[in-house]
Amino acid sequence: MDSLSCLSGDRIKTGARVIDIGSGAGFPGVPLKIVRSDLAMTLLEAANRRVAFLEILLQELALKAMVLHGRAEVLGHSADHREVYDAVVSRATAPAPKLVELVLPFVMVGGVALLPKGAGAVHEMARAAELTEALGGRVEAIDEVQLPRFAGRRYLVVVRKVAPTPTGFPRRPTALGRRPSSRRSAAPESRAPGGRGG
Repeated sequence: MDSLSCLSGDRIKTGARVIDIGSGAGFPGVPLKIVRSDLAMTLLEAANRRVAFLEILLQELALKAMVLHGRAEVLGHSADHREVYDAVVSRATAPAPKLVELVLPFVMVGGVALLPKGAGAVHEMARAAELTEALGGRVEAIDEVQLPRFAGRRYLVVVRKVAPTPTGFPRRPTALGRRPSSRRSAAPESRAPGGRGG
């Protein structure tokens, strides 16, 4: 149910190209694919054993989706994946300052990042506000999600991509989520969406 909150507000268009960053056991990407068979879904996962699990899971459920083995910090610079997705989803992958840096390079300008979060969502996004803007994102909504009481308070963070992400992002894992060293280094550069990062 938490995963399917990404479908609220009709923010994922028919036939959208979607990537689930840090898919793990398949959440939220697999439930979304079950409900929305029209989606061109990619599941990105760095751990070998989880990649193997996802491949078996898709086969058992007879779902057509791509399982991609790799790290977002690397593939976010690849011309095959940078700024080519209509929507990016990611659940329980990282705190917001790190998460926005991992996901926004994959989103095309005009697209959206949909991030299910817990009770600290508003505080997390406040901490990530400056970096989100530097990466070309704008927080469109932080919607409370109605789930059974035992699930705790949940939110869906919606970040709209309004400008290209500068070529230096995402940074190496040790620098992820930190405030950019200068405004100049974070300023969007003039380049075609989908180009290879530096």
